[in-house]
Amino acid sequence: MLIQIAAALFDVSGVLTFETLTDGNQGALTRRFTKAATTDGGVATTDRGFSHGDREFVYRYTPISQAHDDLARRMLRVHALVRVSNNEGVFSCAPVRFEPSAIENVLTLSVISKLTED
Repeated sequence: MLIQIAAALFDVSGVLTFETLTDGNQGALTRRFTKAATTDGGVATTDRGFSHGDREFVYRYTPISQAHDDLARRMLRVHALVRVSNNEGVFSCAPVRFEPSAIENVLTLSVISKLTED
């Protein structure tokens, strides 16, 4: 899957593009739902709906170059918010972690919101 990450604010060096090794972990879709037992033997539930903000994207990709790794590090250090484009749409995310290695890089982003309609 092709992933493109861009700085939320203009930055000449603020674009990172890569192809993931798999379809990627784009975070489970879950509802904000709780269930508690009641004293009469029943249950009480609360459903507070769904939010993309509960998701976390974890992308694994083959290292491209040292310059590409340096750009990923820079994006994490400099930008509090980035725009992530993937097969589901465009999201506002906070970069959380970058783990480079010789075999596989791992980039983790915490979703803030989805910017495109379903």
